[in-house]
Amino acid sequence: MVPTDFQLPSAAGALEIFATLEPARQIGGDLYDFFWGADGRLYFVIADVSDKGAPAALFMARTKTMIRMVSTLSTPAAGVALEPHVIMTRVNEELCVDNREGMFVTVFLGILDPANALISFCNAGHNLPYVLSANGVIALDGARSKPLGIRPTFAYATGTHTLGAGDCLFLFTDGITEAMDPEGGSFSEQRLEEALRPLAGEPARTVIGSVLERVREFAATAPQADDIAAMAIRRSA
Repeated sequence: MVPTDFQLPSAAGALEIFATLEPARQIGGDLYDFFWGADGRLYFVIADVSDKGAPAALFMARTKTMIRMVSTLSTPAAGVALEPHVIMTRVNEELCVDNREGMFVTVFLGILDPANALISFCNAGHNLPYVLSANGVIALDGARSKPLGIRPTFAYATGTHTLGAGDCLFLFTDGITEAMDPEGGSFSEQRLEEALRPLAGEPARTVIGSVLERVREFAATAPQADDIAAMAIRRSA
């Protein structure tokens, strides 16, 4: 259900992207996705459903489909593309319909304009992404609303951030920060930040690979208890 071709078109300019998905079972409820809109912007998503296994995978498939449909098939007024909070509002309304199991999904939706590296984003209860730059590692904070699928009247908000030359946006699910070692300790946000700090300026693929290697070293013989998804988007110049 996830894209595996990370070659971006020439129109993307100096952008690069890489992502991975590692379910704790054969199928799971984590997801990443990215696609180009008719407006020439890069849409990207990372999400985590409140369960594992087949039910979570089905709810995630529904979430992915709805985000793509609303983002690409809606006809906004005056030809202006929908902003992230509008997309999230509509997807949330749909996911609340016939949700008898009471499932929900945390989602981070971003839209990146390759012309100026401006990211418009909406965070529906998801882990804060990190921005890696020459100045260090900072959490991409902003309005953080409720997960999708709980209540159709929830309101969502759009934030913005511009990637500087060489900056990398790292998105992840809590399967990374909540990975356990054999003694029951968690990898934590602190260890993730420590793992990311020396990776500023590295290619997106290297960022993902290095973080997952640190997680595996930490977990050692402990079994993977939760799905893991991670995505890195870098402006190389």
